[in-house]
Formats: sequence, structure tokens, C-alpha cells
Amino acid sequence: MTLAVLINKGRLARAATATPATAATPTGARAGTVARVATVAVASSPIDHTKTTVRWWVRFPNLAPVEVLFTPGATQAQVGAIYPGARIEPQPDPPHRTATPAEAAELRELVALIFADDTEGHRAEALAAALADPDGALTSFRLLAADVMERERHDARSGDA
Repeated sequence: MTLAVLINKGRLARAATATPATAATPTGARAGTVARVATVAVASSPIDHTKTTVRWWVRFPNLAPVEVLFTPGATQAQVGAIYPGARIEPQPDPPHRTATPAEAAELRELVALIFADDTEGHRAEALAAALADPDGALTSFRLLAADVMERERHDARSGDA
């Protein structure tokens, strides 16, 4: 069964759009022709506007798309409110895995170091986000911790002079 037949039978009525084709070449005696297409059918999945997602594509006209991450996840309406005029598309969330006991222990240490000056509530929120994505958190938090330790070494050297 073709896509056009499915659309005509109403099976894809909520997930497809039919758009009349327009010529893409200039007119005139020397102009070439484009394929003669009466209608182009495009199928797309309907977007659940109430679902929260962490990863979103933000696309402005004439600009490269930007991937934006939200923690906690955001709905399409929330992302659209931040980026008015952009086309907002959800990206699949990465597969979820649980941190190993060793990773969880390292993440607790990293959070304590990086967020030492924050409230207990902020540290708990950071740890929860880190445990939800241990691979990304370990990569990011190890780099942040190295930066924190380098600043502390620099401050110690400056204080000794």
C-alpha cells in the first residue's frame, strides 16, 4: 500500500501532510523543467507536546541546528518559549543505565568537590542528575574537578608569594 493510499484512507491523517509541488526552476525559453509531481506526501511522527525530553534540536531559519540539553527535561512548549521563532524537535533520550557502585562513589566525591560552596539541596540535585547519566556526568565532572583543583593550586601558590 502506498503512502498516498494510506493518507487517503485516513490511516495517517494525524501523521502526514500533503503539499502541492512548486517549480524550482526559472521560467522562460531556456529554462529546464522539473519532474511533474502533483503532490508530495511527507510522513512524520506526531509529537507528544506534554512529554518531557532532555535533548532538543533548536533550528532557526538559515542557521545551523543547535542541540540543547535540559535537566530536568522540558516539554516542547517550554523549549519553544525560550527559543521563539525556532523549530523545536525532540531528540531521543540516551539509553538509561544505572551507575555502578564505584561510579556512584566517584560521582558523590566529584559533586562534593565541585559544589562545595553550594547548598545541600543543590548538591543533591546535581548528584541525582549525575546518577541519571553516569557516563556524561563522569566526563563533565572529572573535567570540572580538574579545573577546581587547578584553581586551588593557583590560589595556594599566590597566597605563598
